[in-house]
Amino acid sequence: MAKRGGVKKKQGVAPKGTVFLKLAGTLMFIGGCLLILASFYIFLIKGTYAFGTLTGLVIGLLMFIIGGFTAASSLGVIKVEQGAWRNAMILTVLTALMLLFCSSMAFGITYTKGNDQFVEIFAWSCPVMAALLAVSALILWIAKQAFMPSEEEVKTALRRMGAVTVRTVSECPKCREIVEKDWVQCPQCGTRLPQLCANCGKILPPKVDTCPSCGTHVGRSEAAQRNISNLKELTEQQAQPESRSVRYARLAEAYLKAGETDNALESYRKAIHYTEFDRKRSNFMVKMANILNSEGRESEATQLLDAALALDPSDETGALALKSAISIKDKAKAALEAYEKGDKTRALQLAEEELAVDKMNLNGVGWIKSEQLVIKARDMSIAKAPNNEVLAVLDEAVRLDPTGRTDAVKMRVELAPKQKTQRTKIPKMKSSYK
Repeated sequence: MAKRGGVKKKQGVAPKGTVFLKLAGTLMFIGGCLLILASFYIFLIKGTYAFGTLTGLVIGLLMFIIGGFTAASSLGVIKVEQGAWRNAMILTVLTALMLLFCSSMAFGITYTKGNDQFVEIFAWSCPVMAALLAVSALILWIAKQAFMPSEEEVKTALRRMGAVTVRTVSECPKCREIVEKDWVQCPQCGTRLPQLCANCGKILPPKVDTCPSCGTHVGRSEAAQRNISNLKELTEQQAQPESRSVRYARLAEAYLKAGETDNALESYRKAIHYTEFDRKRSNFMVKMANILNSEGRESEATQLLDAALALDPSDETGALALKSAISIKDKAKAALEAYEKGDKTRALQLAEEELAVDKMNLNGVGWIKSEQLVIKARDMSIAKAPNNEVLAVLDEAVRLDPTGRTDAVKMRVELAPKQKTQRTKIPKMKSSYK
Protein backbone atom coordinates (compact mmCIF):
# COMPACT_ATOMS: atom_id res chain seq x y z
CA MET A 1 0.00 0.00 0.00
CA ALA A 2 1.19 3.51 -0.74
CA LYS A 3 0.01 6.69 0.99
CA ARG A 4 -1.10 10.00 -0.42
CA GLY A 5 -1.80 12.73 2.10
CA GLY A 6 -2.12 10.19 4.91
CA VAL A 7 -4.80 8.19 3.03
CA LYS A 8 -4.04 4.70 1.76
CA LYS A 9 -4.12 4.22 -1.98
CA LYS A 10 -3.71 1.11 -4.12
CA GLN A 11 -0.22 0.53 -5.45
CA GLY A 12 0.31 1.47 -9.07
CA VAL A 13 -2.57 3.95 -9.09
CA ALA A 14 -1.09 7.45 -8.90
CA PRO A 15 -3.34 10.50 -8.46
CA LYS A 16 -4.22 12.10 -11.76
CA GLY A 17 -1.72 14.81 -12.76
CA THR A 18 0.92 13.78 -10.20
CA VAL A 19 3.81 14.43 -12.63
CA PHE A 20 2.63 17.96 -13.34
CA LEU A 21 2.10 18.61 -9.64
CA LYS A 22 5.64 17.52 -8.89
CA LEU A 23 6.79 19.97 -11.54
CA ALA A 24 4.67 22.71 -9.93
CA GLY A 25 6.11 21.88 -6.51
CA THR A 26 9.66 21.96 -7.85
CA LEU A 27 9.04 25.37 -9.43
CA MET A 28 7.65 26.61 -6.12
CA PHE A 29 10.77 25.44 -4.30
CA ILE A 30 13.11 27.11 -6.82
CA GLY A 31 11.00 30.29 -6.83
CA GLY A 32 11.01 30.47 -3.03
CA CYS A 33 14.79 30.02 -2.86
CA LEU A 34 15.31 32.65 -5.59
CA LEU A 35 13.13 35.11 -3.70
CA ILE A 36 15.17 34.53 -0.53
CA LEU A 37 18.44 35.24 -2.37
CA ALA A 38 17.07 38.20 -4.33
CA SER A 39 15.50 39.84 -1.26
CA PHE A 40 18.69 39.40 0.73
CA TYR A 41 20.94 40.93 -1.92
CA ILE A 42 18.71 43.67 -3.33
CA PHE A 43 16.97 44.90 -0.18
CA LEU A 44 19.51 44.19 2.52
CA ILE A 45 22.78 44.78 0.73
CA LYS A 46 21.63 47.24 -1.96
CA GLY A 47 18.57 48.51 -0.11
CA THR A 48 20.26 51.58 1.35
CA TYR A 49 20.09 53.36 -1.99
CA ALA A 50 16.54 52.28 -2.80
CA PHE A 51 14.59 52.85 0.42
CA GLY A 52 16.91 53.62 3.24
CA THR A 53 18.30 51.19 5.75
CA LEU A 54 15.16 50.51 7.86
CA THR A 55 12.67 50.28 4.99
CA GLY A 56 14.96 48.03 2.98
CA LEU A 57 15.43 45.81 6.01
CA VAL A 58 11.67 45.42 6.61
CA ILE A 59 10.88 44.68 2.93
CA GLY A 60 13.81 42.28 2.67
CA LEU A 61 12.74 40.35 5.76
CA LEU A 62 9.14 40.16 4.55
CA MET A 63 10.20 38.71 1.20
CA PHE A 64 12.66 36.40 2.94
CA ILE A 65 9.79 34.97 5.03
CA ILE A 66 7.46 34.60 2.03
CA GLY A 67 10.19 32.81 0.10
CA GLY A 68 10.79 30.46 3.00
CA PHE A 69 7.11 29.58 3.32
CA THR A 70 6.85 28.98 -0.42
CA ALA A 71 9.86 26.66 -0.45
CA ALA A 72 8.47 24.76 2.56
CA SER A 73 4.97 24.46 1.05
CA SER A 74 6.39 22.93 -2.13
CA LEU A 75 6.76 19.60 -0.31
CA GLY A 76 2.99 19.41 0.26
CA VAL A 77 2.41 19.97 -3.47
CA ILE A 78 4.98 17.33 -4.48
CA LYS A 79 3.36 14.81 -2.09
CA VAL A 80 -0.16 15.93 -3.09
CA GLU A 81 -1.22 16.32 0.53
CA GLN A 82 -4.89 16.93 1.22
CA GLY A 83 -5.56 20.53 2.27
CA ALA A 84 -2.28 21.88 0.84
CA TRP A 85 -3.89 23.48 -2.22
CA ARG A 86 -5.08 26.79 -0.76
CA ASN A 87 -1.77 27.80 0.84
CA ALA A 88 0.16 26.66 -2.24
CA MET A 89 -1.95 28.84 -4.55
CA ILE A 90 -1.64 31.93 -2.34
CA LEU A 91 2.11 31.57 -1.85
CA THR A 92 2.76 30.84 -5.54
CA VAL A 93 0.96 33.97 -6.71
CA LEU A 94 2.46 36.10 -3.94
CA THR A 95 5.99 34.87 -4.69
CA ALA A 96 5.56 35.61 -8.39
CA LEU A 97 4.51 39.19 -7.59
CA MET A 98 7.42 39.63 -5.19
CA LEU A 99 9.85 38.36 -7.82
CA LEU A 100 8.52 40.91 -10.32
CA PHE A 101 9.00 43.63 -7.71
CA CYS A 102 12.58 42.44 -7.10
CA SER A 103 13.20 42.50 -10.85
CA SER A 104 11.98 46.11 -11.15
CA MET A 105 14.20 47.16 -8.26
CA ALA A 106 17.18 45.33 -9.79
CA PHE A 107 16.70 47.13 -13.11
CA GLY A 108 16.41 50.43 -11.23
CA ILE A 109 19.66 49.82 -9.38
CA THR A 110 21.41 48.82 -12.63
CA TYR A 111 20.14 51.96 -14.38
CA THR A 112 21.21 54.37 -11.64
CA LYS A 113 24.28 52.70 -10.12
CA GLY A 114 25.76 50.98 -13.11
CA ASN A 115 26.50 47.32 -13.72
CA ASP A 116 26.46 44.86 -10.82
CA GLN A 117 26.82 41.25 -11.81
CA PHE A 118 24.51 39.83 -9.15
CA VAL A 119 21.89 42.55 -9.54
CA GLU A 120 21.83 41.94 -13.29
CA ILE A 121 21.36 38.21 -12.76
CA PHE A 122 18.40 38.85 -10.46
CA ALA A 123 17.00 41.46 -12.87
CA TRP A 124 16.57 38.82 -15.58
CA SER A 125 16.04 35.61 -13.58
CA CYS A 126 13.25 36.98 -11.37
CA PRO A 127 10.74 37.75 -14.17
CA VAL A 128 11.52 34.41 -15.83
CA MET A 129 10.86 32.62 -12.54
CA ALA A 130 7.68 34.66 -12.02
CA ALA A 131 6.41 33.44 -15.40
CA LEU A 132 7.21 29.83 -14.44
CA LEU A 133 5.36 30.30 -11.15
CA ALA A 134 2.37 31.53 -13.15
CA VAL A 135 2.48 28.20 -14.98
CA SER A 136 2.75 26.46 -11.59
CA ALA A 137 -0.34 28.33 -10.35
CA LEU A 138 -2.23 27.26 -13.48
CA ILE A 139 -1.30 23.62 -12.85
CA LEU A 140 -2.47 23.91 -9.27
CA TRP A 141 -5.77 25.45 -10.37
CA ILE A 142 -6.44 22.67 -12.88
CA ALA A 143 -5.43 19.90 -10.43
CA LYS A 144 -7.37 21.29 -7.46
CA GLN A 145 -9.38 18.08 -7.00
CA ALA A 146 -6.20 16.07 -6.44
CA PHE A 147 -5.87 17.81 -3.04
CA MET A 148 -9.45 16.97 -2.02
CA PRO A 149 -10.53 13.73 -0.29
CA SER A 150 -11.87 11.11 -2.67
CA GLU A 151 -15.53 10.14 -2.77
CA GLU A 152 -14.69 6.91 -0.99
CA GLU A 153 -12.88 8.78 1.78
CA VAL A 154 -15.84 11.15 2.22
CA LYS A 155 -18.24 8.22 2.47
CA THR A 156 -15.99 6.53 5.03
CA ALA A 157 -15.88 9.69 7.14
CA LEU A 158 -19.67 10.05 6.97
CA ARG A 159 -20.12 6.43 8.03
CA ARG A 160 -17.77 7.02 10.95
CA MET A 161 -19.72 10.11 12.00
CA GLY A 162 -23.00 8.29 11.61
CA ALA A 163 -21.70 5.46 13.80
CA VAL A 164 -21.77 7.75 16.86
CA THR A 165 -25.08 6.45 18.19
CA VAL A 166 -24.31 6.38 21.91
CA ARG A 167 -23.79 9.25 24.33
CA THR A 168 -22.79 8.97 27.96
CA VAL A 169 -22.36 11.25 30.95
CA SER A 170 -19.24 13.41 31.25
CA GLU A 171 -18.31 12.09 34.68
CA CYS A 172 -18.81 8.90 36.65
CA PRO A 173 -21.94 9.17 38.84
CA LYS A 174 -20.18 7.34 41.69
CA CYS A 175 -16.53 8.44 41.89
CA ARG A 176 -16.97 11.69 39.87
CA GLU A 177 -13.97 10.95 37.63
CA ILE A 178 -14.11 12.43 34.13
CA VAL A 179 -15.13 9.83 31.52
CA GLU A 180 -15.22 9.81 27.73
CA LYS A 181 -18.29 9.47 25.55
CA ASP A 182 -17.58 5.94 24.30
CA TRP A 183 -16.70 4.34 27.65
CA VAL A 184 -19.09 1.68 28.93
CA GLN A 185 -17.79 1.46 32.49
CA CYS A 186 -15.73 3.76 34.68
CA PRO A 187 -12.11 2.54 34.72
CA GLN A 188 -11.63 3.89 38.25
CA CYS A 189 -14.49 2.31 40.15
CA GLY A 190 -16.09 -0.09 37.66
CA THR A 191 -19.48 1.63 37.71
CA ARG A 192 -21.51 1.02 34.55
CA LEU A 193 -22.01 4.43 32.99
CA PRO A 194 -25.48 5.59 31.92
CA GLN A 195 -25.57 5.40 28.12
CA LEU A 196 -28.08 7.32 26.06
CA CYS A 197 -29.22 6.79 22.48
CA ALA A 198 -27.83 9.64 20.40
CA ASN A 199 -31.02 9.62 18.31
CA CYS A 200 -33.84 9.63 20.87
CA GLY A 201 -31.96 10.36 24.12
CA LYS A 202 -33.43 7.38 26.01
CA ILE A 203 -31.28 5.34 28.43
CA LEU A 204 -29.92 2.17 26.80
CA PRO A 205 -29.96 -1.20 28.60
CA PRO A 206 -26.54 -2.88 28.95
CA LYS A 207 -25.10 -4.77 25.96
CA VAL A 208 -27.79 -4.05 23.36
CA ASP A 209 -27.24 -3.76 19.60
CA THR A 210 -30.24 -1.54 18.91
CA CYS A 211 -32.09 1.10 20.90
CA PRO A 212 -35.33 -0.42 22.29
CA SER A 213 -37.12 2.93 21.89
CA CYS A 214 -36.27 4.00 18.33
CA GLY A 215 -34.42 1.03 16.82
CA THR A 216 -31.19 2.94 16.13
CA HIS A 217 -28.17 0.68 15.74
CA VAL A 218 -25.78 1.04 18.67
CA GLY A 219 -22.25 1.48 17.38
CA ARG A 220 -19.29 0.24 19.37
CA SER A 221 -16.03 2.12 19.72
CA GLU A 222 -13.26 0.85 17.46
CA ALA A 223 -10.74 2.98 19.38
CA ALA A 224 -11.40 1.02 22.59
CA GLN A 225 -10.73 -2.29 20.85
CA ARG A 226 -7.53 -0.96 19.27
CA ASN A 227 -6.37 0.20 22.70
CA ILE A 228 -7.06 -3.25 24.15
CA SER A 229 -5.16 -4.91 21.32
CA ASN A 230 -2.12 -2.65 21.83
CA LEU A 231 -2.08 -3.19 25.59
CA LYS A 232 -2.42 -6.97 25.19
CA GLU A 233 0.66 -6.98 22.98
CA LEU A 234 2.48 -4.92 25.62
CA THR A 235 1.62 -7.36 28.43
CA GLU A 236 3.05 -10.25 26.40
CA GLN A 237 6.47 -8.60 26.17
CA GLN A 238 9.20 -9.56 28.63
CA ALA A 239 9.57 -7.17 31.56
CA GLN A 240 10.16 -7.00 35.30
CA PRO A 241 7.28 -8.35 37.45
CA GLU A 242 6.25 -4.92 38.73
CA SER A 243 6.17 -3.53 35.19
CA ARG A 244 4.00 -6.42 34.07
CA SER A 245 1.70 -5.78 37.03
CA VAL A 246 1.21 -2.16 35.95
CA ARG A 247 0.63 -3.21 32.34
CA TYR A 248 -2.09 -5.68 33.35
CA ALA A 249 -3.73 -3.01 35.49
CA ARG A 250 -3.82 -0.68 32.48
CA LEU A 251 -5.25 -3.49 30.36
CA ALA A 252 -7.95 -4.07 32.99
CA GLU A 253 -8.94 -0.40 32.78
CA ALA A 254 -9.10 -0.65 28.98
CA TYR A 255 -11.38 -3.68 29.25
CA LEU A 256 -13.63 -1.75 31.64
CA LYS A 257 -13.93 1.16 29.21
CA ALA A 258 -15.20 -1.35 26.64
CA GLY A 259 -17.56 -2.99 29.15
CA GLU A 260 -15.70 -6.34 29.19
CA THR A 261 -15.91 -6.95 32.93
CA ASP A 262 -14.80 -10.61 32.97
CA ASN A 263 -11.63 -9.77 31.04
CA ALA A 264 -11.05 -6.78 33.33
CA LEU A 265 -11.31 -9.00 36.42
CA GLU A 266 -8.89 -11.53 34.94
CA SER A 267 -6.39 -8.76 34.11
CA TYR A 268 -6.56 -7.45 37.68
CA ARG A 269 -5.89 -10.99 38.96
CA LYS A 270 -2.73 -11.08 36.85
CA ALA A 271 -1.76 -7.62 38.10
CA ILE A 272 -2.10 -8.95 41.68
CA HIS A 273 -0.03 -12.01 40.79
CA TYR A 274 2.93 -10.02 39.45
CA THR A 275 3.25 -7.42 42.22
CA GLU A 276 4.99 -8.08 45.52
CA PHE A 277 3.52 -5.08 47.35
CA ASP A 278 0.56 -5.80 49.62
CA ARG A 279 -0.91 -2.34 49.30
CA LYS A 280 -0.96 -2.59 45.50
CA ARG A 281 -2.63 -5.99 45.79
CA SER A 282 -5.19 -4.47 48.14
CA ASN A 283 -5.80 -1.61 45.71
CA PHE A 284 -6.43 -4.02 42.82
CA MET A 285 -8.74 -6.09 45.01
CA VAL A 286 -10.83 -3.04 45.87
CA LYS A 287 -11.10 -2.23 42.15
CA MET A 288 -12.23 -5.80 41.48
CA ALA A 289 -14.75 -5.57 44.33
CA ASN A 290 -16.13 -2.37 42.81
CA ILE A 291 -16.67 -4.19 39.52
CA LEU A 292 -18.28 -7.21 41.19
CA ASN A 293 -20.54 -4.96 43.25
CA SER A 294 -21.66 -3.11 40.11
CA GLU A 295 -22.42 -6.47 38.49
CA GLY A 296 -24.57 -7.56 41.45
CA ARG A 297 -22.05 -10.09 42.78
CA GLU A 298 -21.97 -8.74 46.32
CA SER A 299 -20.81 -11.90 48.13
CA GLU A 300 -17.74 -12.22 45.88
CA ALA A 301 -17.02 -8.52 46.35
CA THR A 302 -17.23 -8.85 50.15
CA GLN A 303 -14.79 -11.77 50.16
CA LEU A 304 -12.29 -9.74 48.13
CA LEU A 305 -12.66 -6.78 50.47
CA ASP A 306 -11.96 -8.98 53.50
CA ALA A 307 -8.78 -10.15 51.77
CA ALA A 308 -7.87 -6.55 50.93
CA LEU A 309 -8.29 -5.49 54.56
CA ALA A 310 -6.11 -8.38 55.69
CA LEU A 311 -3.34 -7.13 53.40
CA ASP A 312 -3.89 -3.46 54.27
CA PRO A 313 -5.20 -3.17 57.86
CA SER A 314 -4.81 0.62 57.78
CA ASP A 315 -7.35 0.63 54.91
CA GLU A 316 -5.51 3.09 52.67
CA THR A 317 -7.42 1.74 49.66
CA GLY A 318 -10.95 2.33 51.04
CA ALA A 319 -12.03 -1.28 51.34
CA LEU A 320 -14.00 -0.73 54.55
CA ALA A 321 -16.17 2.03 53.07
CA LEU A 322 -17.11 -0.16 50.11
CA LYS A 323 -17.78 -3.13 52.37
CA SER A 324 -20.12 -1.02 54.51
CA ALA A 325 -21.95 0.17 51.41
CA ILE A 326 -22.39 -3.40 50.18
CA SER A 327 -23.65 -4.54 53.58
CA ILE A 328 -26.62 -2.19 53.31
CA LYS A 329 -27.16 -2.51 49.56
CA ASP A 330 -30.47 -4.29 50.21
CA LYS A 331 -31.69 -1.19 52.01
CA ALA A 332 -30.71 0.92 49.00
CA LYS A 333 -32.67 -1.43 46.73
CA ALA A 334 -35.66 -1.22 49.06
CA ALA A 335 -35.48 2.60 48.93
CA LEU A 336 -35.52 2.55 45.12
CA GLU A 337 -38.40 0.07 45.04
CA ALA A 338 -40.43 2.20 47.47
CA TYR A 339 -39.83 5.27 45.32
CA GLU A 340 -40.94 3.45 42.15
CA LYS A 341 -44.13 2.37 43.93
CA GLY A 342 -44.85 6.00 44.81
CA ASP A 343 -44.13 5.73 48.52
CA LYS A 344 -41.69 8.65 48.66
CA THR A 345 -41.89 8.98 52.44
CA ARG A 346 -40.74 5.38 52.94
CA ALA A 347 -38.13 5.78 50.19
CA LEU A 348 -36.69 8.88 51.88
CA GLN A 349 -36.58 7.14 55.25
CA LEU A 350 -34.72 4.14 53.84
CA ALA A 351 -32.38 6.39 51.83
CA GLU A 352 -31.46 8.40 54.94
CA GLU A 353 -30.78 5.19 56.89
CA GLU A 354 -28.62 3.92 54.03
CA LEU A 355 -26.69 7.21 53.71
CA ALA A 356 -25.98 7.23 57.45
CA VAL A 357 -23.71 4.23 56.78
CA ASP A 358 -22.89 4.75 53.09
CA LYS A 359 -21.53 8.27 53.52
CA MET A 360 -19.85 8.21 50.10
CA ASN A 361 -23.19 7.43 48.40
CA LEU A 362 -21.64 4.37 46.73
CA ASN A 363 -25.05 2.78 46.25
CA GLY A 364 -26.34 5.84 44.42
CA VAL A 365 -29.57 6.53 46.31
CA GLY A 366 -28.51 10.01 47.38
CA TRP A 367 -30.73 11.59 44.73
CA ILE A 368 -33.81 10.58 46.77
CA LYS A 369 -32.52 12.69 49.64
CA SER A 370 -31.46 15.37 47.14
CA GLU A 371 -35.03 15.66 45.87
CA GLN A 372 -36.22 16.40 49.41
CA LEU A 373 -33.44 18.97 49.88
CA VAL A 374 -34.45 20.76 46.67
CA ILE A 375 -38.01 21.08 48.01
CA LYS A 376 -36.62 22.36 51.31
CA ALA A 377 -34.43 24.91 49.52
CA ARG A 378 -37.38 26.10 47.44
CA ASP A 379 -39.49 26.60 50.57
CA MET A 380 -36.63 28.46 52.24
CA SER A 381 -36.29 30.72 49.22
CA ILE A 382 -40.01 31.52 49.25
CA ALA A 383 -39.77 32.26 52.96
CA LYS A 384 -36.94 34.78 52.20
CA ALA A 385 -34.32 32.79 54.11
CA PRO A 386 -30.73 34.08 53.84
CA ASN A 387 -29.29 33.24 50.45
CA ASN A 388 -26.19 31.56 51.89
CA GLU A 389 -28.36 29.15 53.91
CA VAL A 390 -30.35 28.18 50.82
CA LEU A 391 -27.14 27.67 48.86
CA ALA A 392 -25.73 25.45 51.60
CA VAL A 393 -28.77 23.16 51.32
CA LEU A 394 -28.44 23.09 47.54
CA ASP A 395 -24.73 22.30 47.71
CA GLU A 396 -25.54 19.17 49.70
CA ALA A 397 -28.31 18.32 47.21
CA VAL A 398 -25.86 18.62 44.31
CA ARG A 399 -23.36 16.36 46.10
CA LEU A 400 -26.00 13.68 46.59
CA ASP A 401 -27.26 13.90 43.00
CA PRO A 402 -24.21 13.65 40.70
CA THR A 403 -26.29 12.30 37.78
CA GLY A 404 -28.65 15.30 37.73
CA ARG A 405 -31.93 13.47 38.33
CA THR A 406 -33.26 16.37 40.40
CA ASP A 407 -33.31 20.15 39.87
CA ALA A 408 -30.51 20.70 42.39
CA VAL A 409 -27.90 22.03 39.96
CA LYS A 410 -30.43 24.08 38.00
CA MET A 411 -31.78 25.76 41.12
CA ARG A 412 -28.27 26.28 42.49
CA VAL A 413 -27.27 28.16 39.33
CA GLU A 414 -30.47 30.21 39.29
CA LEU A 415 -29.91 31.40 42.85
CA ALA A 416 -26.26 32.31 42.27
CA PRO A 417 -25.93 33.15 38.54
CA LYS A 418 -22.79 35.25 39.05
CA GLN A 419 -21.04 32.69 41.21
CA LYS A 420 -19.30 29.65 39.83
CA THR A 421 -21.14 26.60 41.04
CA GLN A 422 -18.91 24.81 43.49
CA ARG A 423 -19.02 21.07 43.18
CA THR A 424 -18.76 19.37 46.51
CA LYS A 425 -16.57 16.41 45.70
CA ILE A 426 -17.30 13.01 47.15
CA PRO A 427 -14.24 11.86 49.13
CA LYS A 428 -12.17 9.57 46.95
CA MET A 429 -10.81 6.24 48.09
CA LYS A 430 -7.19 6.63 49.05
CA SER A 431 -4.67 4.67 47.07
CA SER A 432 -0.93 4.39 46.99
CA TYR A 433 -0.99 2.96 43.50
CA LYS A 434 -0.59 5.31 40.54
